[in-house]
Amino acid sequence: MATLWSLPSSNFPMTLRPSTNRSTTVIHRWAPQPTLNYNYNYNYNFHSNPPKTLLSSSSHIIDTVTSTIDIDPLDTVVSDSLQPKKVLIPIGLGTEEMEAVIMVNVLRQAGADVVLASVEPELEVKLSGGTILVADTSISECSDQIFDLVALPGGMPGSVRLRDCKTLEAITKKQAEEKRLYGAICAAPAVTLLPWGLLKRKKVLIPIANGSEDIEVVTVVDILRRAKLDVTVASVEKTLSVVGSQGIKIVADQSLKNAAESIFDLIILPVSYKHNFMNKLHGCGKFILRF
Repeated sequence: MATLWSLPSSNFPMTLRPSTNRSTTVIHRWAPQPTLNYNYNYNYNFHSNPPKTLLSSSSHIIDTVTSTIDIDPLDTVVSDSLQPKKVLIPIGLGTEEMEAVIMVNVLRQAGADVVLASVEPELEVKLSGGTILVADTSISECSDQIFDLVALPGGMPGSVRLRDCKTLEAITKKQAEEKRLYGAICAAPAVTLLPWGLLKRKKVLIPIANGSEDIEVVTVVDILRRAKLDVTVASVEKTLSVVGSQGIKIVADQSLKNAAESIFDLIILPVSYKHNFMNKLHGCGKFILRF
């Protein structure tokens, strides 16, 4: 039976944050393994008994061992000079709360310095579902700051409130001019970024044929057009009208032959149960395949 004193040093996790070569004290946290007698009343018998700390209790004992070691700078896990990325997340009346809070939560857990800024006169902001958040600061306090990322949550009318905030518009445009990251989700790309001239309309081609999965065609087209993308639905059949997998008739915008003369940023293929579908698409360029 191994005891605490016979365990190798690799068994003890250490968090090291030195910036220079110096001696430091490291606390090893140890939870001893109990021997259990499996009956209705568990009896915990510990085979080793180092001095107990204030963290000990009748049901679980955590003991500590203190040691002093020399640390080389190359072994440093987190550098004191490493600055966290700075992120601006603005919110306004009607912002989608899940989109705002999830971004803040994930980015802060990743170590980012996230600033939640209100575009309203008050720091307390009522969001689309009725939740009230208290922002860290007003957007006016952020105008002179430099951010690694500006991330806009969506929601309505929150995206409109963000769009109408001149300070936020100036911050985001400066972000784009200086080649720093900015982004938006949900309604914000179309409602906020597009009027600011910060969203290039991507051209998307969606070829369809008899037997195409109709719910996929309609869903993809609807989502992309809501995001203000330039979507072209092209028929690979001799007619513009095709019959989907469940009998729904869909009328394409144009034939694939005519669409092939244009350049697209993205081509999306919905599932098709026609075996000759891919043969008809041959030679039309690069494709993003959906299987």
